[in-house]
Amino acid sequence: MAPLATISPNDTGPLILIVDDDPSLRLALEEVFDFAGYAVMSVGSAREGLQALHQLDVKPSLIISDVLMTDMDGYEFFHAVRAHEKWRDIPFIFLSAKGRLRDEAEKRGLRVNGYVSKPFVVEDLLTTIARLIGH
Repeated sequence: MAPLATISPNDTGPLILIVDDDPSLRLALEEVFDFAGYAVMSVGSAREGLQALHQLDVKPSLIISDVLMTDMDGYEFFHAVRAHEKWRDIPFIFLSAKGRLRDEAEKRGLRVNGYVSKPFVVEDLLTTIARLIGH
């Protein structure tokens, strides 16, 4: 059985929680963010993301979530995160291959902090993250 989450060895920077069902993408993002000085925790589903949030001693500085996942989609995950008072202020970015991501989220009344479409430019993603959490 795979572990619930993988956590990067860099534990000094702001913590980013990645929620995506693509293990290759999670691994690539872990490496990029670790190199950029962030601590990273990644999980393969929204339900695991909620479990991780409950188990963490430190609140993440940012959540990056895919939209299209099987057990609970990113929109449902966003609502579940925002339902908890202690997590409402965590910046949240949707990262998805889904076209018209911003329009769909806004139509649903979701106020996320960023939208990044796959494929993406790493530098653009890092710039968005730095803008949101000031690192």
